[in-house]
Amino acid sequence: MKFRNTLVLLLLTAAVGAYVYFYEIKGGEEREKEKTAAGKLIDIKRDSVTAITIRPDGIELKKVGTTWELMAPVQYQADDGTVSSLLSSLESAQRDQKDISTSRADYAGYGLEPARTELIVRHEKGKQDTLYLGDGNVTTTMVYARVNNDPEVVLTSNGLSNNAKKSVMDWRNKDLLVFDNNAANRLLLTTPKNRFELKKENGKWQLVSPLKAAADESKISSLLSRVRYGRINEFTTEQMDDAKKYGLDKPAYEFTVFFGVNDAQKALQFGKKDGANYYVHDPARPQVFKVDTSLVKDLNLSVMDLRNKKLAEFESWNADYLELNYADTLKIVCEKDTSNNWTITAPQQKKAKSWEISNITGGLAGMEATAFVEEGAGDLKKYGLDMPRLTVTVKQAGNEVAKVLIGKQKEKGDRVFAKAATNPLVVEVKKEDVDKLFKQLTDLAE
Repeated sequence: MKFRNTLVLLLLTAAVGAYVYFYEIKGGEEREKEKTAAGKLIDIKRDSVTAITIRPDGIELKKVGTTWELMAPVQYQADDGTVSSLLSSLESAQRDQKDISTSRADYAGYGLEPARTELIVRHEKGKQDTLYLGDGNVTTTMVYARVNNDPEVVLTSNGLSNNAKKSVMDWRNKDLLVFDNNAANRLLLTTPKNRFELKKENGKWQLVSPLKAAADESKISSLLSRVRYGRINEFTTEQMDDAKKYGLDKPAYEFTVFFGVNDAQKALQFGKKDGANYYVHDPARPQVFKVDTSLVKDLNLSVMDLRNKKLAEFESWNADYLELNYADTLKIVCEKDTSNNWTITAPQQKKAKSWEISNITGGLAGMEATAFVEEGAGDLKKYGLDMPRLTVTVKQAGNEVAKVLIGKQKEKGDRVFAKAATNPLVVEVKKEDVDKLFKQLTDLAE
């Protein structure tokens, strides 16, 4: 008897649980979906939209493949963000169910005769919806609206109206020049004072002209990104009919980037300044547009800006051997074990201050030339580099990754002569950077 009562209780519990799950939870979710769908302004899936017309602004948008094109009042690639915002607001727009009016005689009072904004949305398979958006409701953040031939006036979020009321400039793609930074393998840059050619060799950028030298990888990356993510401020004309008018007959700056073995290219020409902007033309596009002067300022580079200024190229955290040789009077050797702890092994065995060693290796890895003194040093004695005050050697897994010679200080100023052991270049570096390398044994030992 007790067993039967327990079984009945279990069955009742299971039944209640099933009811709660299927009706209250799952059913509640379905009812909420149905309620939301019933409250939608229009039944739309953004991916199915193929074209949009916005009146009276005369905006025509058309989906071509996977991208959106502005077809009127000018033809140009559309701005993805602006189109996406409109599609999102179309998809999520809800209608307020309040009983407002179904009489056409009342439409003018709601800004619906004629409508302030008319949206014609075309879908796949020829389906079409027309939305009429009117005035804003004074007591809510909503606007009056009608859909297709339905005479009923409803309220919907003003977000839809706001997203539809964009200027032609808003609808246009404002990317300055679209290209793949990583695919670039050659670069030409002409400025009022210089003409540079750079080429990527074995994955590294090299200056080819006006001199041959290793290029500053971070500077080249920054330059490419600055142009790639530059923005058009204004479209001045749809067709350049007078290059001289914009200073584009003799561009002040020219930027050309090349890709692949066939030297496919993208280019920009920068004309004269107009207020806070410069006129710009892409030879592949008919328009003349304006960009901010800050972009042009970033193009105004020197040889020093583009050259690799590092004396040593290594990752300081991977270093496991450091040798400081002070004019052959003292040699300090430090080695790192597998637990990342540094030990002084010469001139005597001592536990080292690991953070001090890291400061030295990090300072050396970050040290940059402030000036290039001689491309091929003939007389190292005049720089104090025939007998360096300090030679710093860094190794990783037994391989020498850096060896830098520190010479004498310049007679005037706070610069010190230095060079990499494997490079004939003599450079100047900041004295404050050099001072961080000069350490006594007591400074390094715990």
